Amino acid sequence: MDLTVLESSNSFMIKWFEEYSNLNSQQYDTFLKLVQQVQDDMTIFYKMNEVLDNDIDTYAYDGNGWSVSFTPEGESFKLESSFGNIVLDYYAYKTILSKIVDIYSETYPLGTVVEINSNYLIDMIPIEDDEPIKLVILNRFLKFTDGMFFYYTGVLYPLGNSGTTISMVHFNPIAIDKVVHMGYTDEQDTQYVGITKKEMLIDMGLHSTTITTKEEQEIVSNQAVKLEN
Repeated sequence: MDLTVLESSNSFMIKWFEEYSNLNSQQYDTFLKLVQQVQDDMTIFYKMNEVLDNDIDTYAYDGNGWSVSFTPEGESFKLESSFGNIVLDYYAYKTILSKIVDIYSETYPLGTVVEINSNYLIDMIPIEDDEPIKLVILNRFLKFTDGMFFYYTGVLYPLGNSGTTISMVHFNPIAIDKVVHMGYTDEQDTQYVGITKKEMLIDMGLHSTTITTKEEQEIVSNQAVKLEN
């Protein structure tokens, strides 16, 4: 992640922690240290989310001089780390994790070609062989509901909007396996992304569909706007 972008992300995270979250000072300090330790690697937070969704029973990471474990504890969940321990309920963790991954996920420029993990598109695109699915990013920050948005809208490569019944696919950074070709970006684009992220994530309080509650997952799965035909 570019240093300027990283500094902006840190600034957004601090602002949200201080002004919008309900964390006490110890919880705030623990999360901030953890976020600043991992920076733009979202793996830990995705794994914590899998525990929340019961896809895995527990998650633990140990390496590079610090450690993290995340486990259910009664009706709540416990984060134990080298930076401190936190016990919060399901919805509090969902809110915090979604904000972290949205703020720190890299936003690729228009025209970027990405390889997509087919597990995230199995209900949208018929998977007939082992060929990687490539999408060209055409739009960013597509509002989905009053509370959620998709990071990207893309078209199938090399078909584009022709030769298929699928014209647009909405997806998030978690679905991206690999960047095949980076689109054009400059200072103007960087400023646009920063302004838009601040407006949507901080000022409007939106979050992407990357990390959602059980109720929100049902809304996402039932909406036909996943695809625009």
